[in-house]
Amino acid sequence: MADQGELESQNERKGLLSDKQSTASNGVFSTNLSCLRLTVTLLLLGLPVSLITIGALKINKCPIEPMIPIYLIISGATGILTVLLTFISTISKQRCWYGLVFLTSLFALCWFVAGNIWVFKNYKKRSYCDEKAYYLAFWFIVLTYIFSVLSCCCAPIVGKQNVK
Repeated sequence: MADQGELESQNERKGLLSDKQSTASNGVFSTNLSCLRLTVTLLLLGLPVSLITIGALKINKCPIEPMIPIYLIISGATGILTVLLTFISTISKQRCWYGLVFLTSLFALCWFVAGNIWVFKNYKKRSYCDEKAYYLAFWFIVLTYIFSVLSCCCAPIVGKQNVK
């Protein structure tokens, strides 16, 4: 009958980790994953900050539709709030955060629809609005549609790969 020391050395030779080593490596993996989440979160904050900045700088420079710069500011603030709430909800695991993420996302969807109306109904008269503000709002909406379609198309493919 082999003692505990021999079993551990056999497992180490076979590439199996002891409980202590496994726990340590999970801690490193968990830390790396948290760093990755934080990095992605900071990158995701770039677009909302630019929306807020351009919207604030051009607040009175869109006479044809004064809501376009306001749309940019509110969209940026909602984007930051959504990213931060999502980050907090993944860390805390409390259900109340998921409810706040849902409500913020629901508001963002309604605000997105309103932005579509303000931006696209004035497409032919866009020269009466500040170019940066109008085109930022326009391309923000168009890219949101593109990424939405791509995520709907790619989600089933990625989901099938994770099941295997």
